[in-house]
Amino acid sequence: MDAFVERLLEVIAASNPQFDGEIRLPSERDIAQALEVNRATLREKMAVLEAMGFITRNQGSGTYLSIPRANILKLSFDMALRFKYINIEQLEEVREIIEVGVVRNAAQNASGEDIRALEYFLHRLIEAQEAEYGHELDYTFHMHLGIATHNPVLIMILESLSSALRKLLSHRRRLVSMVPRGLEKTNETHIDIFEAVRDRDPERAVAAMFRHFTIWKDYAGKSPGLKKATGYGVEAEV
Repeated sequence: MDAFVERLLEVIAASNPQFDGEIRLPSERDIAQALEVNRATLREKMAVLEAMGFITRNQGSGTYLSIPRANILKLSFDMALRFKYINIEQLEEVREIIEVGVVRNAAQNASGEDIRALEYFLHRLIEAQEAEYGHELDYTFHMHLGIATHNPVLIMILESLSSALRKLLSHRRRLVSMVPRGLEKTNETHIDIFEAVRDRDPERAVAAMFRHFTIWKDYAGKSPGLKKATGYGVEAEV
């Protein structure tokens, strides 16, 4: 399949010298001729690409190359987490590495609209009384930091990890919720993150993100739901 995709991209690039937001594929006949395959074989392989989200078919207007959402990678991470190929601790380690870069870039590139959205999610998070709503607001705040970078690579990485990250945030918030004022204190760490991004201060934003991680780990370590502590993270009885 990889060789076919590589050859297909060469054909598409040859007929679309400049990307203008969407790429219309040549006709099925032209692609089959260029790739020297019969049309039945071409249809079979194109059906696989369509199922994976790499192409879309619009009746009456043709077939288009698309940049797929991160669904395939998202499923891969979900399966890896579910079947214990990766664990929460490893996911948290990667999240910290990514989020430090994310918050630095967000402080440099966030638009006024991004700042307003982050402020809205922050206020709702601080005020949230219902646990599941708080989980979702925490997740949304962090995902919007990624959007605020305006870096499509970072955004694609976060989208591919989104489902696993949602599970991670729910896991850790359950831990700190078992400690008096745990959720309140960890929620408040988002204030410094927001203010640094709002003030376009990348170094302060990074420092605030590190404090955010340190404080939640401190409260998680005190949680009666803690089953095992390691040198880096925790596992909880969930």
